Parts: sequence; C-alpha cells; structure tokens
Amino acid sequence: MLNKGRYLLIYLLAAVLLANSANAAAGDAIKKQYWTSFCDVAVEAETIASQAITSLEAAATEGLNNFKMLLKAQIYAVGNLTRPTSPEERMLWTLGAHETEKAFNYYTSAAPGQIVTAVRDAGRLQGAIGEWINLMAEGSDGTDGCLSTNDAGGNPISGRSALTADMEKCKLKWEPVHKGQVQGTLLGAKGLAGSFSTGVDHGNLVNGAKKCGINSPNTGFLLNDADKSGGGNGANVAGHTPKMAAGLLTIDTTGLMIEALGNTESKQATHPYLHFAVKAKANVKQMFASQAPATLEAARTSEELKRAARRQLLGKTDSETSEDDQLPNKIKSVFSDNDKYLAILHKNIDDMPIPKELTDDKQETTLGEINDVDLLISLYFHYVDANKRKLQNTLDELRNVNKKQESKSAEDKEKVCNEAGEDQQKCKALEKEGCVFNEQDKKCTLVKERKQALQKANQEAAAAETTTDKCKGKLEPECTKAPDCKSENNACKISSILVHKKLGLMAADFIIFRGILRTLKF
Repeated sequence: MLNKGRYLLIYLLAAVLLANSANAAAGDAIKKQYWTSFCDVAVEAETIASQAITSLEAAATEGLNNFKMLLKAQIYAVGNLTRPTSPEERMLWTLGAHETEKAFNYYTSAAPGQIVTAVRDAGRLQGAIGEWINLMAEGSDGTDGCLSTNDAGGNPISGRSALTADMEKCKLKWEPVHKGQVQGTLLGAKGLAGSFSTGVDHGNLVNGAKKCGINSPNTGFLLNDADKSGGGNGANVAGHTPKMAAGLLTIDTTGLMIEALGNTESKQATHPYLHFAVKAKANVKQMFASQAPATLEAARTSEELKRAARRQLLGKTDSETSEDDQLPNKIKSVFSDNDKYLAILHKNIDDMPIPKELTDDKQETTLGEINDVDLLISLYFHYVDANKRKLQNTLDELRNVNKKQESKSAEDKEKVCNEAGEDQQKCKALEKEGCVFNEQDKKCTLVKERKQALQKANQEAAAAETTTDKCKGKLEPECTKAPDCKSENNACKISSILVHKKLGLMAADFIIFRGILRTLKF
C-alpha cells in the first residue's frame, strides 16, 4: 500500500510539472542571453561597413605610394644620375608604374561592386534585427512581452528606453561610419557560430509566462487570429514557417526556436539575410596590395615583375612569354646580389640629398623623407629645368667655339689660295676653299663673291657675339628692357629675331657659295 501511494505521488508531481511546463512555454518570453545575442550579430554586421572603407582606401593608398615612388625615381634620374639609366633601374621603376596602374584598375574591377554589395547585405541583416528588437521592446507593457530582462523568467523589456547599459548594443546607431576592421566571430566562414551553430530548442530558449504572442506553435501562430482574451486559435503557418529577426528565430510545433545555422550555404532561399551576410563578411575584405618583391630571391620568380622584365631585360613586349624561362637568371645577373637590388628598389632614391634651398622648411633632407606631392613635382621641374639650362649653356659654348674655329676671315682664306701661287693644279685642288686660278694675273686667288660673303658674315658674327655677351647674365627686369635681348627659361638670351637674321645670312652665304661651285663645275 505504501508503495502504491509513493508511485501515485510521483505520478501527480510529474503531471503537475509537465502541465506547468506546457502551459508556461506557450507564451514564455525569450531569455536575455539569447535575444541579446541577436544584437551581437547585428553589431558584427555593422562593422562590415567600416571594413569596406578600409578595403576601398587600400587601393588609393597603394596607388598614391607607387605614384610618389615614380616621382622620386624621376627626380633621382634627372637630378642625380650622370649616366643613362640601366636596364635594372628601368625594370624596377616600370614595375612601380604597373603597380600604380593596377591600383587605379582596382576601382573598375568587380571588387568595389562586391564590397558595396556586401555593405548592403550586412545592412539589411542589421536593420532586420534592429527593427525586430525595437518592435518587441515597444510592443511590451512591462508585463506582457517577448524580451525577458533575465534568464529566469523576469518581466519583459518595455520600450527602447528600457534597454539598459548592458543592452546598449541593441540600439541602432546613426553616427557616420569610419574606417575599421570587421569585429566579431559570430558570422563564420560558412554560417553562424556560437549557440547559433547548433541551434537552440524551444525548451531552452524561453522562460517565464509573459503572453508572448509570437511564441506559439506553427499550427496556431498567434501573430494573427488572437483576441483580447487570448482565446484565439491562431493561424496555421506550418506550410510556410515564418522567420523573425532576420531568420535567427522561427517556430516549430511547440513555439519559438533557433535552427542550426552553422552552414547557411544551402539556406539562400529560406534564410537570405543570414546567407548573404555570411558572404558579405568575406567579400568586404577584397583589398588591393602592392606586390613589389621585397628581396632579389622573390624578384626572380615574381609574376608582377615579369611584365617589366620582358621589355627591359629581354627586349620583348610585355606580353611576350616565349622566353620567360630565362627571366630568373637574367634578373639574378643584372642585380648580382640582394644589396644592389634593394639599393635600386628604394635605397639610392631615398638617400638622395635635397639641399635646404629646395625644401619648404629650408632644412636639408633626403628624397625618401619627402612625401608632399606638390614639393615632389616642384623638385622634378627644378632638376629638369636645371638640366635644360646646362644643356643650353653647353650648346652656346660649343657654338662660340665653332665660330672661332670655323669662321676664318677673308684674309685667312685669301692666304690659303695665295699659297698655291702660280701652280694651277694646286689651285684647282683648293676649289672647295673657294679658290680659283686667275688666268689674267696667273695666280691663285679667292673668288670675289666668296671673299665679300666671308667679310659680311664675319662682321655679322662679331656683332651677334657682342649682342650675346651683352644679354648674358642679365636679370629678367633688366633683360626685357635691353635692346636685342629677351628672357627665356630663366635666362637672358639674344632675341630670336637676331638669331633668325643670322641664320638667314648664313643661308644666303651658302646659296652664293653653291652658285660659285656650280660656275666652277665642281
């Protein structure tokens, strides 16, 4: 009899517990640990936008760095080298141009579109979760609701203002997005991690009877067909199970539950918010990075360097691959060792001294320390113009030397002819010098027209040289005021009108001389 009473008591207790569990579960609120974890997913999705800025800026940064490197290489070449550039220099500097081009091309590739799409998809996930949290908070009166303040069946959250400091992550933020990295680990490589990976059943997800209408079986979903007294039968949605909070929540035959979401690859149709947000986390990290090899050994097999090496080392077009097998040894031979490779790659350029007169702060520095594009452009033009002035000065000096060496006076030419004396054959051999045998005087003399032309040319050359000396060294205000002078390329020079006049006289002299030669049947 005692045993029967014991069994009866156990039966009654079990029945009461089961009844309480079933009744409570039908409208229980979601435990705090779970609904706040929805906010963790939303916050992680929000950081995808920050990562997008980082990814998009990377190409611009790398492109600018390579552009500056090209400028510095040009400055080094025109301002420091006194020899032609070597093939290895041209190869590495061409690589810099290629990397700049690739950085620009990044923005017309598929990557930016995929990054923007990732931001859109992540934003949709965050928005769906945030809107659901707001609805559940605002739709509660503090007695009836779905978001419990704890895991032990406490009263539900009522209104957004009730989201305390430890729930701050559940509030949508409207500040501008800044550059950053993706934060969080809930969005995994193929699906969601943590408790979302294996799912949470109804019995563990909820606690505390708070008349949460959405916590109802899929055969009687109380979002619809529920009257004030709670006596409605609800809607039968078993054929198309609804998803809530961007698909993090759904219902089964007992009520709210979280499905196993560790793999969302095959859930595009049923869980699109989660499926595309998982992909967004990977796609947003498509960053551009410059691929200039850091060592000679890496350079030998660098795919990025091949394009420049084909043209500069093999004399091929940059797309001709027939002799690519020669490139590793060619690259090794032109550099010989890693120190030379690094010297040409950046050290020689970076160490080029820049005098204080050329810097903005009037302090001596090196080219590697300068990163201001305006100053780099200014330095480039300074050295280019300086080289042009040196070349012009050298040409002027050569012209003066040639004038002194070639512009013999009429008297000098006459002496050459007179040295032939009465020897008609010797005189004939000097016809190129303008000599002709005078049959009447029986002696070799300078052709009259040639003599007159030489005298005139010498007079004009002397006048022009005087004018050139008069212009040389004058400052711009003084130069522009001086007759026959003009300012050009930061130097005072003879007026182009006089130069053209000199050229015209030289041309006339040549025509006269050619006519004489024809007369002599030369």
